[in-house]
Amino acid sequence: MLVWNKSDDLKNGSVGVFTGVRGDYLLVFFEGVGEVEITRQTWIKRSRSGQKAGSVTQFPLVLAYAVTCHKSQGLTLASAIVHCSREYVSGLIYVAVSRVRSPEHIHILDFSPRQLLKPQRKAVDICTSQHLNAPVADLSCCRNKSFNDDTLLSVKDRGFQDCEEDDEPFTFPSELLDGPVLASFEDESIAIPMELLEIYQQLLSHESILASPPAEDMMKFRNLLTSFKASNAVSSFVEEMNNAIDFLLNESSSIKVQSFVKLVWFHSFLMVENHVVENPDEIVVDIGRQGFTGVTSTLHEFFTSSDFSRYVCALFDARASTPPQRAIAVKLSTSVHWEFLEKLVSVVGQQRHEEPIPFDVEQMSGVGRSKVRHVGGWAVRKVLTRARKYIQRNVYTKSSSTLATVENQQIVCQLLEENVIQPYTELEETSKFLETLEVTEARQYRERGLLHISDQAYLFFIQLEKRRVELLNLQILKRVRDDMVEIAITELRGDNELKANWLKCFEEDDIGKHKELIEKLLADLLMYYVNMGACQFLRDFRRECQVKKSVELRKRVLQRQERNQEKTDSVPFQEILRDRSENKKVSHGRLVAFIHKHPGTTSLSRVFIKTQLVTLCEAYNIRVSARSTKTVLAEALLNAITQHTSIPFTSPVDDRIFRVAERSESDGHIRIRLSRAKKLKKLVSLELKECIEERPY
Repeated sequence: MLVWNKSDDLKNGSVGVFTGVRGDYLLVFFEGVGEVEITRQTWIKRSRSGQKAGSVTQFPLVLAYAVTCHKSQGLTLASAIVHCSREYVSGLIYVAVSRVRSPEHIHILDFSPRQLLKPQRKAVDICTSQHLNAPVADLSCCRNKSFNDDTLLSVKDRGFQDCEEDDEPFTFPSELLDGPVLASFEDESIAIPMELLEIYQQLLSHESILASPPAEDMMKFRNLLTSFKASNAVSSFVEEMNNAIDFLLNESSSIKVQSFVKLVWFHSFLMVENHVVENPDEIVVDIGRQGFTGVTSTLHEFFTSSDFSRYVCALFDARASTPPQRAIAVKLSTSVHWEFLEKLVSVVGQQRHEEPIPFDVEQMSGVGRSKVRHVGGWAVRKVLTRARKYIQRNVYTKSSSTLATVENQQIVCQLLEENVIQPYTELEETSKFLETLEVTEARQYRERGLLHISDQAYLFFIQLEKRRVELLNLQILKRVRDDMVEIAITELRGDNELKANWLKCFEEDDIGKHKELIEKLLADLLMYYVNMGACQFLRDFRRECQVKKSVELRKRVLQRQERNQEKTDSVPFQEILRDRSENKKVSHGRLVAFIHKHPGTTSLSRVFIKTQLVTLCEAYNIRVSARSTKTVLAEALLNAITQHTSIPFTSPVDDRIFRVAERSESDGHIRIRLSRAKKLKKLVSLELKECIEERPY
């Protein structure tokens, strides 16, 4: 089979017989064409930005022992075996079985009556209303019939013997026969240009309420022409435009202007006609971003067409239009197009009330409820990790307000660890919902980084999941659009029942002492949990509705993926400190591999903070200043890494080297601050009942 469009007679899908090789050519015999020499062809793969990503050169031929139904469309085969088990579009089997010339040359496998197209109700009504036999539910009229009976497959007219000559003959609509099948394939018909008279007649005979502008809008277009007129003619072009507007504002030109507006309006309607479905009660418009872009492109093509030029000439009663006249006509046509779109929006019921599909969270399977518990533990872990990081970053601060926040964060950690978080070993013995522990335990890291939550916290997250399903659904997305997540979080924060269930997770003493902190914890958990659910909902929505990401969103996603890949490929600073190889050759080799995979200084400055870059520069014997920017430090470090085979000075990046940075004594207590590599600090508190002698480190 040929997979390359070679000529009008030989296209992608043409089937032939391989006959031999001649030099660098393959010889293939195609029926109706003869023996043809096939040369190699090149396929080029390009990236999203249009750059060449790769190419492959090969003979455009594949073995034709099998073919899909789509590929077989239009082919005539000598014989065929049709496999029906995996049909996914109605009508494909019809395409496959009609490829052969006679039924003796076809073999059908795994056919099921469920794959037959259901007859349209309109077709059934016509069959039963035209003096034909009534349909039989049990198909007894077609069973146990001999195929040798000549009368079975004979063709005869039924119901027309008694028709008079003056009676209108009955014709069965062909679209009812071919429509269901043709709907599954691309329409390759080419639009035929229509004459002006045909367009106008079609306009007058069209039944759609959108095909012609409302009568009350005609005066609006006349006022638009008046607004187009410039008060000061600064050039001859503007002066000619004003003269053209004056000509159109004359009473003698009013009929021409109305006809012109109706024609342009009708062309705007034709551009979106395929996206409009008019029912007796409402008008539904199904047009996406790509379709709207196509409509806009068609509008500009219309402005450059010969039809539009004839419209302009007829409007100004001239054989050839001037550029100022054409400019006024385009401006007026654009306004007409926008008025049509506003009319389209006004008649479409966008606020249709649709009840969301009820979903009972408690009726979910054990795996589903286990996932709710897992995500709840994930949200608790996010809040706990954020509090711990804040404490670590600000433990040495001298600001009183920051120290107060550090104390609050310590209380937050204590509240979560003592009330919400519970070890797995205890839950195995005391939990009433053992089946909900499976997902979290199955996804545990080697260091057991995932958290288990108490049964009371699990019941809280089950109730939260019920409310999330009610607030994040397709109907609310249609109504509030971008504000769906913010509205959901606001409503959840005001839910008193949800707040009461959250307070049940804590002891009475803790609630009395730290109620404000517990309520703030609830707000943080809601933010993490709802945003996680919203991300999953939007992913499912895009997949179900086949919504493509915009260029900006796709760019942000790719950038996020690149940064995540950088983080995965990077060498964590703590692993460099713990490296025990000679001169830390292992860490140096990993750094070399990282800068080769992610060239440039940007990657280094993203994966290391400034203090870590300064420490690494000291380890590679680079003189830097504390005032240097991360870009300067990363550039110096990049050059040094490529010039060495290992880390020259390992003491700045060795976690076993400490020195006493500060020592204080009060009431028999000695407080020592140890410094590692002059940059990384570690606090060690020693409580002694008696004074001890300071020992060198």
